[in-house]
Amino acid sequence: MRDDLLDAQAALKWAEAQIPVLQDRFLAWQRSRPYKLVVEPDTNAGCQFLTAHRVQLDPIISAEIGAIINATRSALDLLAATLATRNGVKPNADTHFPIFRCIYDMIDPIGGVETKKWLSAAEIATIKSLEPYNGGDEVLFVLHQLDIKRKHERLITVYPDIGRSWVTWVGAGIEPVLRYVDDKAILYRVPYPPLFTPTEGNSYVASEIFFNEPTIGIAREPAIPLLRKFAARIREIINLFDVP
Repeated sequence: MRDDLLDAQAALKWAEAQIPVLQDRFLAWQRSRPYKLVVEPDTNAGCQFLTAHRVQLDPIISAEIGAIINATRSALDLLAATLATRNGVKPNADTHFPIFRCIYDMIDPIGGVETKKWLSAAEIATIKSLEPYNGGDEVLFVLHQLDIKRKHERLITVYPDIGRSWVTWVGAGIEPVLRYVDDKAILYRVPYPPLFTPTEGNSYVASEIFFNEPTIGIAREPAIPLLRKFAARIREIINLFDVP
């Protein structure tokens, strides 16, 4: 690895190192039994439903996800600063890694990638081949937009949902359901009577955290695998510029 790429690599390594830390924090949150389990009667059906009412996700988890996204995106801007320096241009606010709203913005003769005079012709060709726009590379545009939302609009929208659950039930008649209504998940239909009382020993739910940003093309996307996908793709891009 060339020495001038070390800053970009360091930002990316930091992001990658935080992903298992984030996962451990989420698992600790999950072990705290953050879902309130309640048996609710359904008089129309003549039965009861075991439901899980979601509580707020630990806000530190959302903040950490935002920091990982920012570090991953910053690795690209540090790469861009390196490319400018290679071409004799002092890095500034304009020498960021270009990501565009659409292909037409990328090829625009006024503000497109060809106008980035701090890049060499070969570097411009490489960046164009990456398709850094909405509808092109499946990572670059989404990563860029998530970072913009994190910095300028709000915290990243990440929410937990139940992936699986189990109960220890004495007797017959329990039936899995798993459907979502407002802020709760209906897990099982249970006989009525007797009354089932959920406790730590007889019931458990396991959840996952998801991105929910449909306006930029990610809805119900598992967060931790997507963060790893971002990091892997940015590493590939940095390596493209590791030339003698």
